[in-house]
Amino acid sequence: LTYLIVGESVVTYYLQRIFPFYLNGKLMNPFSVTYQSAWSFFSTLFVYDPTLNPHPLFASMDAYILASSIFKASVIVPSCYFFYKGIEKRELRESLIAASFPIVFLSPTGTTSQMILLVPAVISLTEIAFETGRVKTARFFLVLYAILCMPIYAAMKTYLGITTPLLLYERFILLAVLYVCYFFFQLHLVPKRLW
Repeated sequence: LTYLIVGESVVTYYLQRIFPFYLNGKLMNPFSVTYQSAWSFFSTLFVYDPTLNPHPLFASMDAYILASSIFKASVIVPSCYFFYKGIEKRELRESLIAASFPIVFLSPTGTTSQMILLVPAVISLTEIAFETGRVKTARFFLVLYAILCMPIYAAMKTYLGITTPLLLYERFILLAVLYVCYFFFQLHLVPKRLW
């Protein structure tokens, strides 16, 4: 609709000049813990800024690029594989789960509203765990997701005065834990020859 109203030049400009910066988390304050995203987390750890981030853990643009590249690959490659396996087995729930994680993980703005996008995936994951007799695993997924939906990081910074990135980015880190647990939950789909 935008293309029809404003023409090709505006859409092309957005796709070439604005969208790449948005995907790299560079349009908003990249050091704000309000954005519980990978890009904000890695920026806080590795990117020096005299006013917004004067004391990074390790000031190195190379470390930022390396960490974000490894992170992207570790989210996209397994998710694509599990998505393909779900389609191949005609198990739409598994495909839905695999597609949901990269969408939430690779977003430049990790806000509370994005946790809603994981609801169908977490329900499907829990349902599969229950069906396969892994009741404790299913409960773990549900409890971890419930904790993810509570913005504890806001209280950490505002009321407790904590500045440690590993505690301030608790939602991002818990989401990473959920993803790693999902990865190990799905390992049975990966043939031994790929190891």
